[in-house]
Amino acid sequence: MIVRIDVSPAVADHAKAAGYRNIEEYVEHLVAQNIAQKSSKSIRPQLSAGEWKEKFQDMLKHAEPGNPSVDDSRESMYVEREARILGETTSD
Repeated sequence: MIVRIDVSPAVADHAKAAGYRNIEEYVEHLVAQNIAQKSSKSIRPQLSAGEWKEKFQDMLKHAEPGNPSVDDSRESMYVEREARILGETTSD
């Protein structure tokens, strides 16, 4: 693909000073660098299966054992609603 852009003499001078043979080579380098930076800013880093397993096992070693005591009964979830329906008030 051919793309034509106007480049200031300062940019051309910078490209030559940086060791590029021409402005095209310099622009290709900048585009490749930009793509590499954006792809490395992934939300989750790419791990191999072994690395993922190792990190997961490490997390399990440090996790608190057991399940916290949680009252998830219907009565506990809808206390305020039931009180409103029955005309009662709750004290928290």
